[in-house]
Amino acid sequence: MMYLSRLVLNPNHRSTWRNLHNRYELHRTIMSAFPNENGNARTKHDILYRIESDTKKNTVPILVQSLIEPKWSLLGDRHDSMRTKIKHVNGYIDGMHDGMIYRFKLEANPTRTVHKNRIPIITDDYIGTWLQRKGTQHGFQPLSFSTTRSIITPVKKKGLRTYNITLNTVIFDGILKVVNEQLFRQCMIHGIGRGKAFGFGLLSIAVIS
Repeated sequence: MMYLSRLVLNPNHRSTWRNLHNRYELHRTIMSAFPNENGNARTKHDILYRIESDTKKNTVPILVQSLIEPKWSLLGDRHDSMRTKIKHVNGYIDGMHDGMIYRFKLEANPTRTVHKNRIPIITDDYIGTWLQRKGTQHGFQPLSFSTTRSIITPVKKKGLRTYNITLNTVIFDGILKVVNEQLFRQCMIHGIGRGKAFGFGLLSIAVIS
């Protein structure tokens, strides 16, 4: 069973500010709604998420996909800062077949390896090549897409030390075609690329009528 939660955060609540400005904190908040699994909950239950935006309503939606149903009430007072809605999304998986065309959205952290070092991809040509390569790996063909790029800087505290990380993010919006149903199903479940703990990799699709 696959579940999709939509969390709508109150931008005026103090915990919302803390979560949105540090994806380490947001990851910890989301994981609190799932069994700990000795620290391996995200991998075991294929938990993926993505921060959305709704400027018209002045809210901050977050989509969370998982293979088990989360218990958002476990967040305690943090749950008071959000509205939650959960639905089953197995229909998207069960109903797909080769040749189907979907609109898609993906936030990713495209990187490449140079001399054994992983570096961010920042040019349009390389970003397009990265998505085409991921499509080949995961059973889909990008037909068209646009990109929006930004930088996030998660902060991790360990004891008295603080670690800052700079991550280049790319949001892909476009149209894709399924070319290998089995690979694409796995892609929908497991996500795409690296940095899933930071909100990357969730592939959202909608049928084009």
